[in-house]
Amino acid sequence: MLIAIAIGLSLLVVILPSVDTIVADPDARWAVLILVVVAVGFVVLRQAAVAEPGKGMRYPPRPRERSRGRLERLSETIGDGGKKSRYSQMLAVIELRNTFRERVMALRGCSRGWLNDLVEDGGALHRVIDNRDLEDLLTRDIRRAYDIGNGMEGDEFMDYMGGLVVMMEEWK
Repeated sequence: MLIAIAIGLSLLVVILPSVDTIVADPDARWAVLILVVVAVGFVVLRQAAVAEPGKGMRYPPRPRERSRGRLERLSETIGDGGKKSRYSQMLAVIELRNTFRERVMALRGCSRGWLNDLVEDGGALHRVIDNRDLEDLLTRDIRRAYDIGNGMEGDEFMDYMGGLVVMMEEWK
């Protein structure tokens, strides 16, 4: 479309001065100039209407990445944590904690506020969860623990996460 407009404007620049010198009568000159402008405008609009959108663009198509799900992202984060990336370990534990919180809320039919109150009360949390490792997952200040620099070795982290996932699955 832009090419058609550019060619049309170029024709006008070339043709209009020619018409001025060819046609001597001033009244006829205006009529011819208007006809030339209308004809060029008609040709440009016709070309723009007929042109297929995107036909002139030769950009390579971007590969469409499929959207990754939550479990795939968690799996990648855990894998990065297994390479002793403390930040990835922290993100993986936070994501696992959020998943467990949602599981507790779904299985107990409770609200987020109730769960927050439960986490604040250690005794009540122990009565509901009854698993020290899962209770620690819900109550630990993960960011502070990993800011100190006590990230786990790769295999140790993978075992830790695997154990937490198994405990989460077994918890009712």
